[in-house]
Amino acid sequence: MPPPRPFRIIPPPGPPPRRQRNGIGTASLVLGILNFFCLPIIGAVLAVAFGKAGIDRARRGEASNLGVARAGFWLGWAGLVLSLIGFAVGFFLPQIIGSVIDTNVNSRTGLANGTYLMYPSSWIYAADHCAGSGPVVRIGSSELVASNVAISGEGSIQCGGLRQPSQVMFTVTGGVATINSVAR
Repeated sequence: MPPPRPFRIIPPPGPPPRRQRNGIGTASLVLGILNFFCLPIIGAVLAVAFGKAGIDRARRGEASNLGVARAGFWLGWAGLVLSLIGFAVGFFLPQIIGSVIDTNVNSRTGLANGTYLMYPSSWIYAADHCAGSGPVVRIGSSELVASNVAISGEGSIQCGGLRQPSQVMFTVTGGVATINSVAR
């Protein structure tokens, strides 16, 4: 009979393996994508915050989606930058265009003194200033006086709102046009 085998000591089981916690990194990526479509600023801020938390978890070994967290983080930053640029353009561009439309300079028509009717082919409205151009007839006759005259105005009475008007009545004095009324 062979000698008995010595007992083998089995070490006790170690702690259970850590469960990977990838939710924050995934949330960062989802918010980073959504910030371009429906959550412009809030989505971007949350994507950056969740992305940073997901990156930290991945570096500590608590998560396995470092790339996903980084993508969400950088998409969030890109969304923030684009949102700020969009805000600046939306806020300052109308003021810049309004300062470019100078009613005294842009309303020199070269027409004789009188009242005229324009059928604008183009019209722009920004920061309570407007400018338009188109064919002009003298009120009281249907003859075409000029095929394309440019005029500009300021204020809600002269500009009449955002939509392009169908007719603009204006008076010329000393070669400078002043808009009297705008019809839609």
